[in-house]
Amino acid sequence: MNKKKREFLSPQIGNVPNIAWKKVKPNIWISEPSLRTSEYSMNFVFMPPKKEYRLEGSGIICALRGSNVSLIQPDSLCEASLTVRESFLFENGILQSGENECLLFVCRDEGDKNRYLDDISGLKIKWSEYDINMYRTVPQIYVDDYRVNLWYLGPHKHGGIHNHADEPSPFVEFHLQLRGTGWMVKYEDKESKKELEKINMVRGYTHNLFCTVEDKKVTYPWHEYIAGEKGSLFIVFEDTRI
Repeated sequence: MNKKKREFLSPQIGNVPNIAWKKVKPNIWISEPSLRTSEYSMNFVFMPPKKEYRLEGSGIICALRGSNVSLIQPDSLCEASLTVRESFLFENGILQSGENECLLFVCRDEGDKNRYLDDISGLKIKWSEYDINMYRTVPQIYVDDYRVNLWYLGPHKHGGIHNHADEPSPFVEFHLQLRGTGWMVKYEDKESKKELEKINMVRGYTHNLFCTVEDKKVTYPWHEYIAGEKGSLFIVFEDTRI
């Protein structure tokens, strides 16, 4: 008797009026429309196990769910294995999912024109001023229990020291650098008298988690993001699946 093939369903996506999944090949989905800003075209990609998806051009890939996701780049004879919350720069690559289904963030680069706070097209989201020379996109994108949005900080802007202690629901947070440079800084206290760690954020980089998780309780140290001399564009992923 022939075994019936398992039908994979794309994960939840929403909170933005016009975002939806589109099946591009059997059992592979891509979010549409693309989020376009700062010469980037951004999408989410969902792949069942043991599938391939071709990446054309250059850009950044980040794994959000799944394990042992391979990125093969024939032009450079380079192969990388991505785990959750890892990112990599690609050039005409092929993604291969492992034993589990995977969710990926794909950011195709169409050329750095030094416009880090740029107009947004595609998705119906917009920039909202959070503080002087500091902006975030609203509403957040919801995808597979992640909450996602872009942030822009002007040159040398400090994002503000915080530890998420007052959040109504816990989440595990990490940042992916898109344009410009900056630092993720961990402090001993709220007054920033002593730095415990300072991580250089460059294009395509994701930092290790600042938080710890124990018995579904998420604890953050005092920390903040500081933008570099040209300002900084980055994306924040908040994982509510604890």
